[in-house]
Amino acid sequence: MRYSSALACQRGSRIASPVVIGAGVAGLATAVELARAGHSPRLLESRPYVGGRARSFVHASGDEIDNGQHLLMGCYRATFRLLEMIGTRHLVEIQKRLHVGFRDADGSADVLAASRFLPPPLDVIAGMLRLKRLSMGERVALLRVASEAMRQACDEHETVASMLARCGQSRNAQERLWNPMAIATMNTHPDEGSAALFLEVLRRAFLGKGDDSRLAIPRAGLSELFAPASDAIVRSGGTVELSCSVTRIEKSNGGFIVHAKDRDPITTDNIVVAVPPTQASTLLNGIVATSFAIETSPIVSIYMWYDRALNDIPMMTALIGTSVQWVFNRRRMMNDEVDATSGLLSCTISAAVVESLS
Repeated sequence: MRYSSALACQRGSRIASPVVIGAGVAGLATAVELARAGHSPRLLESRPYVGGRARSFVHASGDEIDNGQHLLMGCYRATFRLLEMIGTRHLVEIQKRLHVGFRDADGSADVLAASRFLPPPLDVIAGMLRLKRLSMGERVALLRVASEAMRQACDEHETVASMLARCGQSRNAQERLWNPMAIATMNTHPDEGSAALFLEVLRRAFLGKGDDSRLAIPRAGLSELFAPASDAIVRSGGTVELSCSVTRIEKSNGGFIVHAKDRDPITTDNIVVAVPPTQASTLLNGIVATSFAIETSPIVSIYMWYDRALNDIPMMTALIGTSVQWVFNRRRMMNDEVDATSGLLSCTISAAVVESLS
């Protein structure tokens, strides 16, 4: 999420009545920045709650579950800035060093653990070189991908799979490291995903500085994490209007008129559209010439309740050779491991596109 640099406003140069459409994380972040800068934004959201897809709800079991399981990384600086501003930064715990456990379909285990004795990015590279399920030659070959990432030069049309093949990565290395990493960070399969984007992810997240590579784990539901942004906006002079469905935007005398269902038209000089591409394309039709031909990729989350405690299962595990890519122990994530009567696991399938049904 890179919103800070996109805001042209500065304190002292007031933006008249800015309107932000969409109260997902991007819209919330924009409205918080505008409000803190003294511009009194008006945030409009079609749903009766904020957060967009980054929300949680109480299940019939009494457990609070997320709309989709999320992990953050230390390199998410803009996200952490938002959490600091709305007072929920303490609800996210960052690993002391990168540590990801892998479990193969045959039950064998491996771990990607950054070295505690080396500085970034050498600590992560050292961790990759210690992966047990790769041969020595395969481990050494991993350095070619790291070098490619640091080179910052890649054909924008090349796919992740093509780049990995060009860098001499074996099928085993791709299946056990690179493919899971690409799917988890880009939500698309390596034979479709952009190599340039993936290398940028590697450069920023795994080959960055400080705590960039460390995983950050929300210790509360997503609504608890982001919903306080509403109060932060209001406290700073903005407004948040829920169940306000914007139907049309029109130009008017150098500004805009925002039409919303069952609301009076809203006149504004400045507008931010923070909604999904398809909806944005509809709202901005006739205003901007750009067409938003962006495809989406689904993520499936599966929650499983057990009639016994699962305290022996790690907080999170990456799975290799299975349809499910990640398993999270929700009791541990939510600090509920003291519950000795039941267990709750969350399974994640990214890029969950069904190509054919028999």
